[in-house]
Amino acid sequence: MCPVCLANLPIQEAASWDSIEVNCSDEKRPAIALCNEGHCVSPMLLTGEKQILNHCTKKNLSDFNTSFNITSLYRSVVRIAVWNGREICRVGSGFIVDGQKGLIVTSAHTFMDISVDDSFIGAYDNFMKYGEQYFSKDDFCGSRRKILVGITKENIVNGTTSYEAVYRYCAQIVAAEDLSHVDACVLQIKTKFERDLTHDVNCCDSICMLPAKKSLRKERFISLKMTSRCEIEEQVAIIGYRQEGIAGVKFGENHNRSIDFSKGYLREFWTNAHPHSVIGNDGFQPRVELIACCFSMNGYSGGPMVNKKGEVLGIVRSGYLERHECYVVPTCELKELLDTARKRCRI
Repeated sequence: MCPVCLANLPIQEAASWDSIEVNCSDEKRPAIALCNEGHCVSPMLLTGEKQILNHCTKKNLSDFNTSFNITSLYRSVVRIAVWNGREICRVGSGFIVDGQKGLIVTSAHTFMDISVDDSFIGAYDNFMKYGEQYFSKDDFCGSRRKILVGITKENIVNGTTSYEAVYRYCAQIVAAEDLSHVDACVLQIKTKFERDLTHDVNCCDSICMLPAKKSLRKERFISLKMTSRCEIEEQVAIIGYRQEGIAGVKFGENHNRSIDFSKGYLREFWTNAHPHSVIGNDGFQPRVELIACCFSMNGYSGGPMVNKKGEVLGIVRSGYLERHECYVVPTCELKELLDTARKRCRI
């Protein structure tokens, strides 16, 4: 068993390895064993009396090996799009945090200008109360603006499985607070399209909308579990709908509807020593952030970063492809936001 886990966690949560993985010859023994909690341990600490097993199978303990299939989380990760009355103008990702109430956590900058200036502060109450003023109100056509929610569907063609989103619901912003420090908001699914939309999104204004309450019960969304416990060098993955290729190639005007994930590891838990100082040209001032070495591109914003157990550590805020960096809003910054959303949904 991992000695660091035993020192810090309840014994039932401690990570362990099969003896055949660590009781092997020096030539086959890995230099470092990385447990599911992200602890780097010398394999010498995991063995008692040394055993030489000729049939021992070498195993890389540092890979992102999980106790679950990561595609099993796809159903809980949704595609978020802003319809401005004419076209889809912004795309992001999010995840289901309460399937019964239809609550979704995602990034705020997909809908709002989170830079701090006088004009934004004057409109802040409207974001909180109604969720009707999106990124730039000049770009929207009156009441026709919508937040579209895409649900991942599994398609099997010639034995090959693919996962693509279809737009099934519309949502409203129910909680978006302290945006100068926390780039996150909570949506609630309110209505359902009479039929799923794929490439015919332009007709969303003409399709009948139905109350989503009954449909949510039938949908049986699996809410992702969140955790605030993480370790430096812990293996992570971000899940979402990226809108560009690895080389920066755009997927086109129709937007990419395929979900995927990117692997990496947690590099830093960053705390702002001066939370009231201005960070960046847009005036955004995060209090805390997780920094991961992981590919993050346009479209991943709002998508969950998960650990090896499938638990959400935070949501993607931004990333730098060239530097292989990803900046994540940690779950500790989401708790108050979710509490506010749940209270408002009970009213």
